[in-house]
Amino acid sequence: MPIYPHQSALLWPKYQLPPEASSSDVTAFSRSGGPSLTNLNPATRTDRGAWRIELNGILMVDRGRRRTLDAISTYLGGRSGLIAVPIWAFDVNPFITGDGRGIQDGVTFSDGTTFSDGSTFTATREIIAKTSGVTALSATSIVIDMQNGAADLTGVKFSWMHTAYKTGRALDVTGTLWTVEITPAIRLAIPSGAELNFDDPTCLCHLSADGGLRRGTNTAGHDTVSVTFDEATDYWSRLAAGLL
Repeated sequence: MPIYPHQSALLWPKYQLPPEASSSDVTAFSRSGGPSLTNLNPATRTDRGAWRIELNGILMVDRGRRRTLDAISTYLGGRSGLIAVPIWAFDVNPFITGDGRGIQDGVTFSDGTTFSDGSTFTATREIIAKTSGVTALSATSIVIDMQNGAADLTGVKFSWMHTAYKTGRALDVTGTLWTVEITPAIRLAIPSGAELNFDDPTCLCHLSADGGLRRGTNTAGHDTVSVTFDEATDYWSRLAAGLL
C-alpha cells in the first residue's frame, strides 16, 4: 500500500507554538450575476467551501520557539508545502468535562455501564465517536456512532486523516447514531468504524502566503507572529483523480 503525503504530514506543534487566539471556519463560495433591474442581487452557492485557519499572536518568548518556527518555514518553503494544522474546537465540541484536555480517567461506555467486573478505562481521547457505514467521497452527510461524549453533534468540528469537517443540522438521531450534515463535502472516503478526531481535529493546509512565517526580532522584548493557512483543496483533488 502506498503512503500518501497526508498520512505523514508535518503537524503544527500546538503546545510549543500556541496562538493567543485562533480562528478556524469553512468559507463558502457564492457567485452572483450582479444586480437586476429591481436591484436584487441573488447569490448562488457554488460549492461547500474550504477551511481557513488563523493562528494569531504566537509569542516568540525564547530561542526554542524561534528555531521551531524557522525550521517549519524552511520545511514548507512557501505556499507549496503541506502541514496539518490544529483546529481549536474546545469551545464547541462535545467534551464531557468541558475542559477539552482529551485524557480522562474512569471513563464508562456512553450508557454509563462499565466492564463486567465493574472497572472503567482510561481514554486517550475523551470523545470517542466512530463512523457507522462507509462515508463516500463527496458526501455531504455522515452517520456517527457517539460512543463517549456529550450527546449533541450539531455545530461541532472533527477530522479524519487530516480532512476536517463542521457539522450542521442533525438529520436523524437513533440511539447513539447521529446522521448530520457536514461541510465541506467529504474529501477522502471514510471506512465504516473509523475513529473520528473530535479532541484535536486537524486540517491539511498550505500557507496562505509565501512569506506567511516571516518573523522579526524585537530587541526590546518579545515579538509575536500571526499566520494564516488555507485548506489544501488542490491536494485532495489530485488524490481523488488518482494523480498522487
